[in-house]
Amino acid sequence: MARKKDVLDRLAERLARGEISESTYLSIKERYEKNGFPEEDEEPRAHAISIRIPDFREMFPAVHKGDFEGDDYCCSGVGKVPGHLKARHTKVVGVCKVGESLDTDLLETHGALKVGESINTDKLKNSGALSVGGSVNAKEIKSSGSLKVQGDVETDSFTNSGACKVAKSLTSEGDVVQSGMLRVGKDVAAKNYQSTGSFRVGGTIKAEKVDIEITSDSRATHIDAPEIDIKGSAAMGKLRCETIKGGRIHLEVTDADLVEGDDVEIGPRCRIGKVVARTLKAHETAKIETKEVGSPEETT
Repeated sequence: MARKKDVLDRLAERLARGEISESTYLSIKERYEKNGFPEEDEEPRAHAISIRIPDFREMFPAVHKGDFEGDDYCCSGVGKVPGHLKARHTKVVGVCKVGESLDTDLLETHGALKVGESINTDKLKNSGALSVGGSVNAKEIKSSGSLKVQGDVETDSFTNSGACKVAKSLTSEGDVVQSGMLRVGKDVAAKNYQSTGSFRVGGTIKAEKVDIEITSDSRATHIDAPEIDIKGSAAMGKLRCETIKGGRIHLEVTDADLVEGDDVEIGPRCRIGKVVARTLKAHETAKIETKEVGSPEETT
């Protein structure tokens, strides 16, 4: 009976470490129950040749007393770094908390990571839940999970297909492409801003080109770009904005207090307080309270 208990205990340990699946565990247990337990002190295995899967927690210990600095940091279980974490490659597939800042060339989050201060990285790939108490500075950000940043985000390229909340401003030297849910407390600045999801921007969206497809109710205080294209259907939602300013402007399903541009087209299901434009084309379903069309000399 003691031998049986030892074998089953080791088998359960392998299951807990993730070396074998639950179905494999039950299969081995059933085979031993039927054919008898081995007499020799051997490791239970599912096949004739047993290959041990490395335990990353043993290779890269995830729990530390202070700072961590090394080539790689991998957390596949529960990890904690009370101080500063600095590594070439940081990967979290479990649950990890970093008390201070995180500096890394590559950050991959598939589990849950909470960073008390800021993150500095070349590339951030998040498909889990990432919470940052400070700001994020990264050359490239791709997030398909949950991303919450209490400070600013500065990047060269930003892609979001998950749920992203930035308490302050989001600035990208390149494009901002978002197809999920984006919430920014202050301004968004980018070369191009493209959205096919839901967004709330407390300040101004400023870019060379703004291309928005309304798929649910969205809001920005101001939009400022040489080229602005907003399209959608009323069944999917509307864009609410105080002011929209640019060169060439095309609007659909938009409510705005002021639209000001060179060549302006107000499309279906728009409600505009005032339009100031050099040329104006309005759809029959658009509602415009006040119009100023033409050059200043023509309108005097």
